[in-house]
Amino acid sequence: PAIARSIPLRMMGAADAGAPMPYSVNPYDVLTLSPTRAVVVQYALPRLGVIDPSRDGAAGVTGSVDLTPLRSAADMDGSLEASSIVRVGGSIFVSLQNLNSYVPVTNGTLAVINASDLSLVDVDPAATGVQPVQLTGRNPVSMVTTPSGASIVVAEAGVVAFSPPQTLDGRIERVDPATRRVQGMSVSETALGGDLGSIVMLDESRGWAIVSRLAMGDASVADNRVVEFNLATGTVGSTIVTAGSLAGIAR
Repeated sequence: PAIARSIPLRMMGAADAGAPMPYSVNPYDVLTLSPTRAVVVQYALPRLGVIDPSRDGAAGVTGSVDLTPLRSAADMDGSLEASSIVRVGGSIFVSLQNLNSYVPVTNGTLAVINASDLSLVDVDPAATGVQPVQLTGRNPVSMVTTPSGASIVVAEAGVVAFSPPQTLDGRIERVDPATRRVQGMSVSETALGGDLGSIVMLDESRGWAIVSRLAMGDASVADNRVVEFNLATGTVGSTIVTAGSLAGIAR
């Protein structure tokens, strides 16, 4: 198949003055809302891009969603490191890693956005400012919904393998999209046996996760595995496959 259209996500406006790279965007994920509207996760910018997929070229960029009201006081970087996006009913959820130089400075969070007008939703009106969903772990690297859409499942890698100290501090946990709170049990990286990557859900509780483990004494050699997990019991099952490098998994 041929490429039908191409939309450049160039930096726009004075809000980007002083950015380290003139075209630093780094799109990570996209959610299509209609034939003429989609939201693009921009990892290197503190906002989401809004595009019209039916248009070609720069005219396809139609707006943005500012994420800076959700920035943690501990995060002094220019970006909130938005990484994944899903929709459940009338709400859009965007995972925010909250890193400085690839190291998490606070727990991961989920931005909640109204799908109709793309406005930020405050999940805790009693607190000052606009509040995101608070995750238990750090550095969310993958986020999917269960088949029914009743839960959002988030994989949090914590400190990643190439950043010292090399510790298994991440987890997989479930978020209730209605209450916007973490619910039930979690599955730890220690039980999984490596740093978390992509995940898929087979049903409401069972899923598969890619985990990577650095070979002892050699940071350039990795042992990658797909491992079963169960969020209902908080346990890990069989290893499905082992390989030198596994980049992603989808269903």
